[in-house]
Amino acid sequence: MPGAQATPPYQRLTAATGVAPGWDFHQYPVSRDGRVLAQFPGKAKPDAPQLLAAIGQALQAPAPVRRERIDMAAAHATMRVLPPLPASVSYQEYSE
Repeated sequence: MPGAQATPPYQRLTAATGVAPGWDFHQYPVSRDGRVLAQFPGKAKPDAPQLLAAIGQALQAPAPVRRERIDMAAAHATMRVLPPLPASVSYQEYSE
């Protein structure tokens, strides 16, 4: 659906390229870092030289740098552990 009724991905693609998809098969090659490289109408053939060039450009770009993984065991070890509630205190009383 064009315009305001378009789904959010198509709204973002339209904003990035200035061209709304005219057909389901509209093609938007996207780089590894999420940038839209080009747009091709639905009638463009999958082996069109310009489309293949855009895909090749995206594949030749270096992969984005990944962030370090968080060591969950170390993070958990530094967390403060609260003591359990006494049996005589209900959760409702405690949260008030």
